[in-house]
Amino acid sequence: MFPRLVLFDIDLTLIRSTLPKGPGMAALGGIVQELTGFEGDLRIPVPDGQTDPDIVQQLFEMNGLVYEEALYEKVMSRYFPKLKEIFSTEGLIRLLPGVRELLEELHRRPDFYTAVVTGNDERGADIKLTPFELRAFLPIGAYGSDSTDRGELIRIATKRARLHYNTDFIQEFTFMIGDSPNDIRAANQAGVRAVGVLTGNAGEDDLKQIGPCRVVADLSNTEEMVAMLSDR
Repeated sequence: MFPRLVLFDIDLTLIRSTLPKGPGMAALGGIVQELTGFEGDLRIPVPDGQTDPDIVQQLFEMNGLVYEEALYEKVMSRYFPKLKEIFSTEGLIRLLPGVRELLEELHRRPDFYTAVVTGNDERGADIKLTPFELRAFLPIGAYGSDSTDRGELIRIATKRARLHYNTDFIQEFTFMIGDSPNDIRAANQAGVRAVGVLTGNAGEDDLKQIGPCRVVADLSNTEEMVAMLSDR
């Protein structure tokens, strides 16, 4: 069997908050208010499938605030300590069904390799993956801090995985697993195979109308997922 590279999104694919609204976005909004003195109701962008740099810029522009690139680091330097607090709060963030079992099973199989593709800044991705000990399975990847183009992130992750694993991967046997239409769109743009999970805010039709993809409810059926990823 050809080597298979499986790329995983993080938020709402591997993990999710137990709160109705993500605490991370609330923290980002609060930081923007602190930095700018903005008063009133802050408009919050929909983060699904977006990169951190895009989200921060939108937080400013949607609320009529002037945005400059230097503001990104000012926001994130305050955000990462808050994110660590969020992920150290017991019961606030949970691993989604089947995630660990699937990663462990792929890790056991010699023809499967795994990496992460996420809109998170790499520093934020580390904060999110570390408490669940997922870095052992996802040691390499591409992040919102690398590019705001998610299709490009898939290409970057593939190159890094090739170097890290010393293995060549082809598009036909590279998979992008994510919960948002942007994940499916990026996979189609990069020419890899898309797998959508319904653990986020998008429905099956929302994902399939973007382009070719397989859709599963979640990652809980390890046998089914391995069979899908083994399929030619």
